[in-house]
Amino acid sequence: MKFPHMLFGGSKTKDKNHKVYEVDMEKKDGSFRDRMVLLEQVKICEEISCVPSGAWLEELKEQGINLTDVGNEGREIHVLTSPRSP
Repeated sequence: MKFPHMLFGGSKTKDKNHKVYEVDMEKKDGSFRDRMVLLEQVKICEEISCVPSGAWLEELKEQGINLTDVGNEGREIHVLTSPRSP
C-alpha cells in the first residue's frame, strides 16, 4: 500500500510503500474481538514521555480511565493502535 504521511504541523511526506497485515486481536477475558489492519513501519516516532504522576490520576481512575504509562522516564512505542470510528 502506498500513501503519504501527515506530520504534526500540517506537513506531508512523499508517498511511501508499506506492507499490510491483518491481525485478529482479542481482550484477555474474551469480551471484545476485532480484526485490525496494520501497516509496516519500522519506527513510528521517537521516544515519548510518560504521563507525570499526580493527584489528577486518581480523578481519572474514578471516571474509569486507567493510564499505564505513568512515571518520569520516556518509553518507545512498540505497537500503536486507535479505536475504530463508529
